[in-house]
Amino acid sequence: MDVGGDLIWGDDSESEVFTQAQSRDVCIIFRYSWNPKFPQSLPRRIVTCYHGLPAEDAWETFPNRGSMREALYASIRGVWDQCTRHPSVTAADVTVEIYEDAERQNQWPRETLYVFKGVDFGAFLESRTDFQHQKDVCYHEIRTISSLPPHPNIIPLSNTFVTVRKIGDDQQAFVCGALYPFMEHGTLDDQIQNTKSTGARLPLISKAAWCFQMASAIAHAHFTAHTYHMDIKPANFVLNARKDLVLIDWEQSGAALYTLAPEADGSWDVKEATTGASYPGITDSTEPKLVYEKYSGPYRENLAWGRPKWNVFPSWRDFYPRALDAAEVFSLGRTMWMLLEQVTQSEVEEREQITVSWSDFAEDIPEDWKGIILPYAVKHYNSLPELRVAKNQFQSAKASEILFTEIGNAFVKHHIENTLGIILLHNHFLLEHYEMLANFDSVAVPWDTTSGSTELMGVNASAWRFTDHGLAPYEFAYTAVEVSLDRQPMQSFLLDLAAILEKWNLTNILGICSLGEKSIDRPATMEFTSGRANITLPFDITPNDGSVIDATWQFSSNPSSSSVHAGQNGQG
Repeated sequence: MDVGGDLIWGDDSESEVFTQAQSRDVCIIFRYSWNPKFPQSLPRRIVTCYHGLPAEDAWETFPNRGSMREALYASIRGVWDQCTRHPSVTAADVTVEIYEDAERQNQWPRETLYVFKGVDFGAFLESRTDFQHQKDVCYHEIRTISSLPPHPNIIPLSNTFVTVRKIGDDQQAFVCGALYPFMEHGTLDDQIQNTKSTGARLPLISKAAWCFQMASAIAHAHFTAHTYHMDIKPANFVLNARKDLVLIDWEQSGAALYTLAPEADGSWDVKEATTGASYPGITDSTEPKLVYEKYSGPYRENLAWGRPKWNVFPSWRDFYPRALDAAEVFSLGRTMWMLLEQVTQSEVEEREQITVSWSDFAEDIPEDWKGIILPYAVKHYNSLPELRVAKNQFQSAKASEILFTEIGNAFVKHHIENTLGIILLHNHFLLEHYEMLANFDSVAVPWDTTSGSTELMGVNASAWRFTDHGLAPYEFAYTAVEVSLDRQPMQSFLLDLAAILEKWNLTNILGICSLGEKSIDRPATMEFTSGRANITLPFDITPNDGSVIDATWQFSSNPSSSSVHAGQNGQG
């Protein structure tokens, strides 16, 4: 059998020896460990000879390195067929441990399979520059993992490093990688891929646990270790023996574009704008607002071997940690969607644009799991009625009776009355499929969502409607105060409000809108539409001729009677 090799190395603790053997197109790494119980076993003799350890008699070592090498490769040839037939060995780059049974026969235990991750010496032969990059990335990952406080869903630092020595130099060892336990259940992407041939759905209880474990690992990295991962995706979560997720690949040297946040693709810079900054709409706030600006300078590159070419993560970690958090939350959300919808990496890695949507196969996913917020789609705006039709629907449903009782009470109960109001669902005119209605100051006009304009980064949702799949934004405002709808007590309020609207058949009549910094005691305003523009103007006296239709309401508790009353705005 033509099995051979010429690379043998040991560990720093001088208790293990490794060798890389190959035959035809198969290459396997084997390990021999020093065992104090069996001084004359082959693994211990190999370790003793290679590291030059003291031996009490000649049978505990070899007379020279040449005879050691012969015995080593003879033992590999004895188990080679058994190894290559085993699916775990041929399916991944693993390390096989050689030991002897009671009859001094060479064996290899399945439970001691390892994955070697380190420097590819083939790169050294092809390109010194590529080799240097691989070495730098390898060392960076080891340093990063060693700096992370322990967490059950993050790969711990390996306790076995692979080292090599220069020929003739037995003193200085060079780390070329590390051994990690082999996870026979594969990656999360493997789990999803395995369902494609049968159409099976992964258990909901597993998906819930995995989503929690992903979030827990990322939160630990950001808020405990004060670092980041950068390449969050299903393929970087492996399943351990208990089928819990473990986050791997901490090189921080590239990202999958299909889960990378769009603002982190290297074409945007971020700043924190405060009062007095030259950004419209930035007002006094307890926390500065993140403002993203499109980079327009010369070509820049700080990540020659990965994507994106301009890596913003290190600088954002040091100077704009909130931007870093937001970028990784996006990646985490995209990864969770891939799990819940069961989308494989191969289905999205070549796409230029990815639309987060739910297919008929995802009917098993509870609606509140799919996220309380849906991505913008023009259909959510265009499918609304025009104002006078909306008014007639409001009156026919006797919505005002519910508006000032159950609905208003829900706002006050959850202390949302200064953040959100109720809006009469209607459109002003139809939009093209690439447009959104965005308000700036007192004028709302269609904005082109495909223009790539820097102003788009300052647009936030300002009005939402409840749908069968969640809460969908349909109107927007430039530099509007961003409302966090995914936190408590907001989520409890939204669930209560959705139940009230469904109970009284008002889901397609009333929605919610952001109040910004508006006070219930502010002067009333009136909107009117001219062409493809919607204009808001203040007025002092509310007209009584019926030409104005109430369209938005803000609630407040009456301190003297604990009742709820509303401020209104109309449209003519």
